[in-house]
Amino acid sequence: MKNTLKTSFLRFNKAAFCCAACAILTSVSNAQTLISHYTLDGTVADSGSLGIDGALINSASFVSGGVGSFNQALSTDSVGSQNFFRADTSDNPAYGMNAITISMWVNLSSYNDGDRLVSNVTSANGFDLYLKSDVLSAGDYRLAFNFNSTSGAVQSADNVAYQTSEWVFLAVTYDSSIVSGDNVFFYVGDETSTIVMNDSAAKTGSINVGTADFEIGGTPATTGDRTPVALYNDVRIYNGALDLASLEAIRTAAIPEPAHFSILIGGFLLGLAVLKRRN
Repeated sequence: MKNTLKTSFLRFNKAAFCCAACAILTSVSNAQTLISHYTLDGTVADSGSLGIDGALINSASFVSGGVGSFNQALSTDSVGSQNFFRADTSDNPAYGMNAITISMWVNLSSYNDGDRLVSNVTSANGFDLYLKSDVLSAGDYRLAFNFNSTSGAVQSADNVAYQTSEWVFLAVTYDSSIVSGDNVFFYVGDETSTIVMNDSAAKTGSINVGTADFEIGGTPATTGDRTPVALYNDVRIYNGALDLASLEAIRTAAIPEPAHFSILIGGFLLGLAVLKRRN
């Protein structure tokens, strides 16, 4: 009888724990919704909750050679007018946020100071992630993040520059609920290195609903050329600040796992050996 009661109690506790865990995960998921997700793997489709597909503007195109498991990537260049990807998110209430995560893979060849990675900023609303050229040496770049303005951006530090001419996974998070200390965090990783937080800064306020469209490789803040020469994959916008583990999961999702591939090959060879032995 005691064993039966003990077993029932343990099963109840296990079920209660699972329900609690599911509730917590659901709460976190709801607080950090993936609102826009553009893989840019030869497609302009948005697999985020908004589902607002984009378009290639001017000379922007898809080319072969995406990062990791992606076959293609968005390619932009700075020859002539702006060349970028654009999605009609203007006046969408989902783009008014108290917290945000921007993550992406980018392979930057060359750029000018102020060239944009992603932006829907105007003088009074939207957000902005762009490039700064005051770095340690040629071939490096820094990031600047801003919202609701074309001035007053916070920047990654001089001594933590990102590398050009290679695929880099970068992310920026902002959480307005953190009112004491830094609440903007800059992250970086690559195809072989795990993501790390390499700098932080402080801002205040909420991101106002953007009245302009969302652009990758451009910005609605100006009609001037703000397009870097770059490749892009897996651009994501969350309406919450993801933690390091969540960002690392996004990074590794794009990179084929060699161990899994080895297991598949091993299983295939074992199967051939068994068939040969039976024959």
